[in-house]
Amino acid sequence: MPLDSDLLARLVQPAAVGRTEADIQSDIKMLLLSAPDLIPSDDPGSKVLKLEEQLADGTRRRIDVALGATVIEVKKKLTTREDASEYIDQLRGYVETRMQQTNSRYNGILSDGRTWWLFECELDTGDFPLLSSFELTSPAKGADLVAWLQAVFAMPAEVPPAPDTIEDALGADSPGYAQDKAFLKSMYRRVADDPTTGLKRQLWARLLRSALGTGFEDQENLFLDHTLLSIEAAAIGHAVMGINLADLAQNPAAIPTGEYFRVSGICNVVEADFFDWVLAVPEGEKFLRQVIRRINMFDWSKTEHDVLKVLYESIINAETRKGAGEYYTPDWLAEGIVEKALTKPLEQRARPLVRLWHVCLPPRAPHDPRRRGCRLG
Repeated sequence: MPLDSDLLARLVQPAAVGRTEADIQSDIKMLLLSAPDLIPSDDPGSKVLKLEEQLADGTRRRIDVALGATVIEVKKKLTTREDASEYIDQLRGYVETRMQQTNSRYNGILSDGRTWWLFECELDTGDFPLLSSFELTSPAKGADLVAWLQAVFAMPAEVPPAPDTIEDALGADSPGYAQDKAFLKSMYRRVADDPTTGLKRQLWARLLRSALGTGFEDQENLFLDHTLLSIEAAAIGHAVMGINLADLAQNPAAIPTGEYFRVSGICNVVEADFFDWVLAVPEGEKFLRQVIRRINMFDWSKTEHDVLKVLYESIINAETRKGAGEYYTPDWLAEGIVEKALTKPLEQRARPLVRLWHVCLPPRAPHDPRRRGCRLG
Protein backbone atom coordinates (compact mmCIF):
# COMPACT_ATOMS: atom_id res chain seq x y z
CA MET A 1 0.00 0.00 0.00
CA PRO A 2 1.55 3.35 -1.04
CA LEU A 3 2.10 6.03 1.55
CA ASP A 4 -0.64 8.64 1.89
CA SER A 5 0.68 11.75 0.11
CA ASP A 6 -1.69 14.04 2.02
CA LEU A 7 -0.45 12.58 5.30
CA LEU A 8 3.18 13.17 4.30
CA ALA A 9 2.38 16.73 3.18
CA ARG A 10 0.93 17.46 6.63
CA LEU A 11 4.00 16.05 8.35
CA VAL A 12 6.29 18.22 6.21
CA GLN A 13 4.56 21.33 7.62
CA PRO A 14 4.01 20.56 11.32
CA ALA A 15 3.47 24.18 12.37
CA ALA A 16 0.83 24.97 9.76
CA VAL A 17 -2.06 27.15 10.92
CA GLY A 18 -4.55 25.21 13.01
CA ARG A 19 -2.28 22.21 13.59
CA THR A 20 -1.89 20.94 17.17
CA GLU A 21 0.42 18.45 18.83
CA ALA A 22 -2.50 16.04 18.96
CA ASP A 23 -2.91 16.33 15.18
CA ILE A 24 0.79 15.59 14.59
CA GLN A 25 0.68 12.71 17.04
CA SER A 26 -2.29 11.18 15.23
CA ASP A 27 -0.56 11.56 11.85
CA ILE A 28 2.61 9.91 13.11
CA LYS A 29 0.61 6.97 14.39
CA MET A 30 -1.15 6.70 10.99
CA LEU A 31 2.27 6.70 9.29
CA LEU A 32 3.56 3.92 11.52
CA LEU A 33 0.47 1.80 10.92
CA SER A 34 0.16 2.37 7.18
CA ALA A 35 3.79 2.20 6.05
CA PRO A 36 4.49 -1.14 4.34
CA ASP A 37 6.86 -3.49 6.18
CA LEU A 38 7.52 -0.95 8.91
CA ILE A 39 6.34 -3.27 11.68
CA PRO A 40 7.52 -6.72 10.45
CA SER A 41 5.64 -9.70 11.81
CA ASP A 42 8.76 -11.89 11.95
CA ASP A 43 10.68 -9.72 14.42
CA PRO A 44 11.29 -11.32 17.84
CA GLY A 45 8.69 -10.29 20.38
CA SER A 46 5.42 -8.48 19.86
CA LYS A 47 5.84 -4.85 18.84
CA VAL A 48 2.50 -3.31 19.72
CA LEU A 49 1.91 0.29 18.75
CA LYS A 50 0.39 2.29 21.60
CA LEU A 51 -0.84 5.86 21.82
CA GLU A 52 -0.84 7.95 25.02
CA GLU A 53 0.54 5.12 27.15
CA GLN A 54 0.75 6.02 30.83
CA LEU A 55 3.99 5.24 32.65
CA ALA A 56 3.46 2.89 35.57
CA ASP A 57 5.49 5.03 37.99
CA GLY A 58 2.73 6.95 39.77
CA THR A 59 3.53 10.26 38.05
CA ARG A 60 0.67 10.19 35.51
CA ARG A 61 3.18 10.94 32.77
CA ARG A 62 2.13 9.66 29.36
CA ILE A 63 4.25 8.53 26.43
CA ASP A 64 2.87 9.99 23.20
CA VAL A 65 3.66 6.95 21.05
CA ALA A 66 5.27 3.65 22.07
CA LEU A 67 6.40 0.97 19.63
CA GLY A 68 8.17 -2.02 21.10
CA ALA A 69 11.32 -0.69 22.74
CA THR A 70 11.08 2.77 21.20
CA VAL A 71 9.51 5.80 22.89
CA ILE A 72 8.34 8.64 20.61
CA GLU A 73 7.70 12.10 22.02
CA VAL A 74 5.81 14.47 19.71
CA LYS A 75 6.14 18.25 19.75
CA LYS A 76 4.53 20.93 17.60
CA LYS A 77 7.77 22.30 16.16
CA LEU A 78 11.47 21.49 16.56
CA THR A 79 14.20 23.92 15.51
CA THR A 80 17.53 23.29 17.23
CA ARG A 81 18.56 20.87 19.92
CA GLU A 82 19.52 23.79 22.15
CA ASP A 83 16.00 25.22 21.91
CA ALA A 84 14.54 21.75 22.44
CA SER A 85 16.67 20.91 25.49
CA GLU A 86 13.61 20.76 27.75
CA TYR A 87 11.88 18.34 25.38
CA ILE A 88 15.02 16.19 25.20
CA ASP A 89 15.20 16.01 29.00
CA GLN A 90 11.52 15.00 29.07
CA LEU A 91 12.16 12.22 26.56
CA ARG A 92 15.20 11.10 28.48
CA GLY A 93 13.09 10.75 31.61
CA TYR A 94 10.64 8.49 29.76
CA VAL A 95 13.43 6.32 28.36
CA GLU A 96 15.19 5.97 31.72
CA THR A 97 11.93 5.03 33.44
CA ARG A 98 11.19 2.38 30.82
CA MET A 99 14.70 0.97 31.14
CA GLN A 100 14.36 0.74 34.91
CA GLN A 101 10.96 -0.92 34.66
CA THR A 102 11.95 -3.49 32.02
CA ASN A 103 15.69 -3.89 32.68
CA SER A 104 16.31 -3.60 28.94
CA ARG A 105 17.53 -0.99 26.50
CA TYR A 106 15.26 1.63 24.99
CA ASN A 107 15.54 4.26 22.28
CA GLY A 108 13.85 7.63 22.26
CA ILE A 109 12.64 9.62 19.25
CA LEU A 110 11.74 13.29 19.41
CA SER A 111 9.74 14.44 16.39
CA ASP A 112 7.40 17.09 15.06
CA GLY A 113 6.65 15.00 11.98
CA ARG A 114 9.22 16.74 9.82
CA THR A 115 12.28 16.50 12.07
CA TRP A 116 13.16 13.13 13.64
CA TRP A 117 15.89 12.82 16.29
CA LEU A 118 16.97 9.44 17.63
CA PHE A 119 18.50 9.27 21.11
CA GLU A 120 19.76 6.37 23.19
CA CYS A 121 20.54 6.28 26.90
CA GLU A 122 24.01 4.85 27.46
CA LEU A 123 23.97 2.35 30.29
CA ASP A 124 27.53 2.97 31.46
CA THR A 125 27.68 6.77 31.44
CA GLY A 126 24.03 7.77 31.59
CA ASP A 127 24.55 10.07 28.60
CA PHE A 128 21.71 10.63 26.15
CA PRO A 129 23.44 11.25 22.80
CA LEU A 130 21.84 11.91 19.43
CA LEU A 131 22.49 8.77 17.40
CA SER A 132 20.87 9.70 14.12
CA SER A 133 18.42 12.12 12.56
CA PHE A 134 16.14 12.48 9.58
CA GLU A 135 14.52 15.50 7.96
CA LEU A 136 11.32 15.01 5.95
CA THR A 137 11.84 17.93 3.57
CA SER A 138 9.20 16.83 1.05
CA PRO A 139 6.50 14.15 0.66
CA ALA A 140 8.75 12.49 -1.92
CA LYS A 141 11.11 11.50 0.90
CA GLY A 142 8.42 9.46 2.66
CA ALA A 143 9.97 6.15 1.62
CA ASP A 144 13.34 7.27 2.95
CA LEU A 145 11.74 8.14 6.29
CA VAL A 146 10.16 4.69 6.46
CA ALA A 147 13.55 3.11 5.71
CA TRP A 148 15.13 5.14 8.50
CA LEU A 149 12.41 4.06 10.92
CA GLN A 150 12.79 0.41 9.89
CA ALA A 151 16.41 0.45 10.95
CA VAL A 152 15.64 2.33 14.14
CA PHE A 153 12.92 -0.03 15.33
CA ALA A 154 15.22 -3.02 14.93
CA MET A 155 18.01 -1.44 17.00
CA PRO A 156 16.73 -2.06 20.54
CA ALA A 157 16.70 -5.85 20.19
CA GLU A 158 20.43 -5.91 21.11
CA VAL A 159 20.59 -9.66 20.48
CA PRO A 160 24.10 -11.10 21.11
CA PRO A 161 25.34 -12.53 17.78
CA ALA A 162 25.85 -16.09 19.00
CA PRO A 163 25.63 -19.04 16.58
CA ASP A 164 22.11 -20.00 17.67
CA THR A 165 20.69 -16.47 17.46
CA ILE A 166 22.34 -15.93 14.06
CA GLU A 167 20.75 -19.10 12.73
CA ASP A 168 17.36 -18.25 14.23
CA ALA A 169 17.25 -14.81 12.62
CA LEU A 170 19.27 -15.25 9.43
CA GLY A 171 19.85 -18.97 8.84
CA ALA A 172 18.36 -21.11 6.10
CA ASP A 173 15.44 -22.22 8.29
CA SER A 174 14.52 -18.74 9.47
CA PRO A 175 11.53 -16.79 8.13
CA GLY A 176 13.88 -13.90 7.51
CA TYR A 177 15.96 -15.98 5.08
CA ALA A 178 12.84 -17.18 3.28
CA GLN A 179 11.61 -13.62 2.78
CA ASP A 180 15.00 -12.29 1.72
CA LYS A 181 15.62 -15.16 -0.70
CA ALA A 182 12.19 -14.75 -2.31
CA PHE A 183 12.77 -11.00 -2.65
CA LEU A 184 16.22 -11.61 -4.13
CA LYS A 185 14.93 -14.19 -6.59
CA SER A 186 12.17 -11.90 -7.85
CA MET A 187 14.72 -9.14 -8.42
CA TYR A 188 17.17 -11.43 -10.21
CA ARG A 189 14.52 -12.65 -12.64
CA ARG A 190 14.13 -9.05 -13.83
CA VAL A 191 17.79 -8.61 -14.73
CA ALA A 192 18.93 -12.17 -15.44
CA ASP A 193 19.08 -11.43 -19.18
CA ASP A 194 20.93 -8.15 -18.69
CA PRO A 195 24.45 -8.46 -20.23
CA THR A 196 26.17 -6.81 -17.26
CA THR A 197 24.43 -9.03 -14.72
CA GLY A 198 25.15 -12.07 -16.91
CA LEU A 199 28.83 -11.17 -17.05
CA LYS A 200 29.04 -10.82 -13.28
CA ARG A 201 27.56 -14.27 -12.81
CA GLN A 202 29.97 -15.72 -15.38
CA LEU A 203 32.95 -14.20 -13.58
CA TRP A 204 31.63 -15.51 -10.26
CA ALA A 205 31.29 -19.02 -11.73
CA ARG A 206 34.76 -18.88 -13.31
CA LEU A 207 36.35 -17.92 -10.01
CA LEU A 208 34.67 -20.70 -8.07
CA ARG A 209 35.38 -23.24 -10.79
CA SER A 210 39.08 -22.40 -10.66
CA ALA A 211 39.04 -22.69 -6.85
CA LEU A 212 36.81 -25.77 -6.47
CA GLY A 213 37.41 -27.67 -9.68
CA THR A 214 34.90 -29.84 -11.46
CA GLY A 215 32.81 -30.26 -8.33
CA PHE A 216 31.39 -26.77 -8.82
CA GLU A 217 28.07 -26.33 -10.64
CA ASP A 218 26.85 -22.93 -11.80
CA GLN A 219 23.39 -22.80 -10.23
CA GLU A 220 21.08 -19.81 -9.90
CA ASN A 221 20.16 -20.84 -6.38
CA LEU A 222 23.80 -20.86 -5.28
CA PHE A 223 24.47 -17.50 -6.97
CA LEU A 224 21.56 -15.95 -5.05
CA ASP A 225 22.71 -17.47 -1.77
CA HIS A 226 26.20 -16.08 -2.32
CA THR A 227 24.68 -12.69 -3.15
CA LEU A 228 22.71 -12.67 0.11
CA LEU A 229 25.73 -13.81 2.12
CA SER A 230 27.95 -11.15 0.57
CA ILE A 231 25.48 -8.36 1.32
CA GLU A 232 24.90 -9.58 4.88
CA ALA A 233 28.66 -9.83 5.44
CA ALA A 234 29.13 -6.27 4.15
CA ALA A 235 26.35 -4.96 6.40
CA ILE A 236 27.88 -6.77 9.39
CA GLY A 237 31.25 -5.25 8.50
CA HIS A 238 29.73 -1.77 8.65
CA ALA A 239 28.09 -2.51 12.00
CA VAL A 240 31.27 -3.95 13.53
CA MET A 241 33.17 -0.83 12.45
CA GLY A 242 30.66 1.30 14.37
CA ILE A 243 28.87 2.77 11.35
CA ASN A 244 25.33 3.70 12.40
CA LEU A 245 22.94 1.47 10.47
CA ALA A 246 20.09 3.96 10.71
CA ASP A 247 22.30 6.39 8.79
CA LEU A 248 23.40 3.65 6.39
CA ALA A 249 19.74 2.95 5.58
CA GLN A 250 19.53 6.41 4.05
CA ASN A 251 22.28 5.43 1.60
CA PRO A 252 21.92 1.65 1.25
CA ALA A 253 23.81 1.59 -2.06
CA ALA A 254 26.97 2.13 0.00
CA ILE A 255 26.73 -1.40 1.42
CA PRO A 256 28.02 -3.41 -1.58
CA THR A 257 30.34 -0.65 -2.80
CA GLY A 258 32.18 -0.02 0.48
CA GLU A 259 31.81 3.75 0.14
CA TYR A 260 31.96 4.39 3.90
CA PHE A 261 35.17 2.39 4.24
CA ARG A 262 36.93 4.21 1.41
CA VAL A 263 35.96 7.59 2.84
CA SER A 264 37.61 6.47 6.08
CA GLY A 265 40.74 5.42 4.19
CA ILE A 266 40.09 1.68 4.60
CA CYS A 267 40.46 -0.19 1.31
CA ASN A 268 40.04 -3.81 0.20
CA VAL A 269 37.55 -4.64 2.97
CA VAL A 270 34.22 -4.10 1.19
CA GLU A 271 34.44 -3.52 -2.54
CA ALA A 272 32.01 -3.65 -5.47
CA ASP A 273 32.00 -7.18 -6.89
CA PHE A 274 29.78 -9.75 -8.62
CA PHE A 275 26.93 -9.18 -6.20
CA ASP A 276 26.26 -5.47 -6.68
CA TRP A 277 23.85 -6.45 -9.47
CA VAL A 278 21.08 -5.77 -6.94
CA LEU A 279 21.65 -2.04 -7.48
CA ALA A 280 20.50 -2.43 -11.10
CA VAL A 281 16.99 -3.35 -9.91
CA PRO A 282 14.53 -0.57 -8.93
CA GLU A 283 13.75 -2.33 -5.64
CA GLY A 284 17.41 -3.04 -4.91
CA GLU A 285 17.77 -0.33 -2.28
CA LYS A 286 14.61 -1.52 -0.55
CA PHE A 287 16.12 -5.00 -0.36
CA LEU A 288 19.35 -3.61 1.09
CA ARG A 289 17.36 -1.74 3.74
CA GLN A 290 15.59 -4.97 4.63
CA VAL A 291 18.98 -6.62 5.17
CA ILE A 292 20.06 -3.66 7.31
CA ARG A 293 16.99 -4.09 9.48
CA ARG A 294 17.79 -7.74 10.16
CA ILE A 295 21.48 -7.12 10.83
CA ASN A 296 20.55 -4.24 13.11
CA MET A 297 18.75 -6.62 15.47
CA PHE A 298 22.14 -7.63 16.89
CA ASP A 299 24.63 -5.96 19.19
CA TRP A 300 27.78 -6.40 17.14
CA SER A 301 29.99 -5.05 19.92
CA LYS A 302 29.42 -8.41 21.62
CA THR A 303 30.72 -10.57 18.77
CA GLU A 304 32.62 -13.58 20.12
CA HIS A 305 32.18 -16.04 17.26
CA ASP A 306 32.96 -16.30 13.57
CA VAL A 307 29.45 -15.29 12.57
CA LEU A 308 30.22 -15.38 8.84
CA LYS A 309 31.21 -19.02 9.13
CA VAL A 310 27.95 -19.75 10.96
CA LEU A 311 25.97 -17.95 8.27
CA TYR A 312 27.76 -19.68 5.42
CA GLU A 313 27.40 -23.16 6.84
CA SER A 314 23.72 -22.52 7.57
CA ILE A 315 22.75 -21.11 4.19
CA ILE A 316 24.99 -23.24 1.96
CA ASN A 317 23.79 -26.71 2.90
CA ALA A 318 26.16 -29.59 3.62
CA GLU A 319 25.30 -31.46 0.43
CA THR A 320 26.21 -28.46 -1.74
CA ARG A 321 29.47 -27.96 0.15
CA LYS A 322 30.31 -31.66 -0.12
CA GLY A 323 29.73 -31.63 -3.87
CA ALA A 324 32.12 -28.71 -4.23
CA GLY A 325 34.78 -30.40 -2.08
CA GLU A 326 34.46 -27.87 0.74
CA TYR A 327 35.41 -29.23 4.13
CA TYR A 328 35.95 -26.94 7.07
CA THR A 329 38.32 -27.58 9.92
CA PRO A 330 36.63 -27.81 13.35
CA ASP A 331 37.51 -24.86 15.56
CA TRP A 332 39.12 -27.07 18.21
CA LEU A 333 41.46 -28.66 15.65
CA ALA A 334 42.42 -25.36 14.05
CA GLU A 335 43.17 -23.87 17.48
CA GLY A 336 45.32 -26.90 18.40
CA ILE A 337 47.34 -26.64 15.19
CA VAL A 338 47.91 -22.92 15.60
CA GLU A 339 48.94 -23.37 19.22
CA LYS A 340 51.54 -26.00 18.31
CA ALA A 341 52.87 -24.37 15.16
CA LEU A 342 52.91 -20.66 15.90
CA THR A 343 55.16 -20.15 18.89
CA LYS A 344 56.39 -16.82 17.46
CA PRO A 345 53.53 -15.61 15.23
CA LEU A 346 55.15 -12.29 14.30
CA GLU A 347 58.29 -14.05 13.05
CA GLN A 348 57.02 -17.28 11.54
CA ARG A 349 55.65 -17.77 8.06
CA ALA A 350 52.73 -19.99 7.06
CA ARG A 351 54.79 -22.88 5.64
CA PRO A 352 55.59 -24.61 8.98
CA LEU A 353 51.89 -24.45 9.81
CA VAL A 354 51.01 -26.17 6.54
CA ARG A 355 53.53 -28.93 7.23
CA LEU A 356 52.11 -29.50 10.69
CA TRP A 357 48.61 -29.54 9.20
CA HIS A 358 49.55 -32.55 7.07
CA VAL A 359 51.42 -34.20 9.94
CA CYS A 360 48.49 -33.88 12.35
CA LEU A 361 45.90 -35.26 9.96
CA PRO A 362 45.69 -38.92 8.91
CA PRO A 363 47.35 -39.53 5.52
CA ARG A 364 45.03 -39.52 2.51
CA ALA A 365 45.44 -40.51 -1.07
CA PRO A 366 46.34 -37.68 -3.47
CA HIS A 367 43.03 -38.07 -5.27
CA ASP A 368 40.97 -37.90 -2.07
CA PRO A 369 38.47 -35.05 -2.65
CA ARG A 370 38.70 -34.13 1.01
CA ARG A 371 42.07 -32.52 0.29
CA ARG A 372 40.27 -29.84 -1.73
CA GLY A 373 38.83 -26.89 0.10
CA CYS A 374 40.42 -27.66 3.45
CA ARG A 375 41.21 -24.53 5.34
CA LEU A 376 42.08 -23.38 8.81
CA GLY A 377 39.24 -21.81 10.76
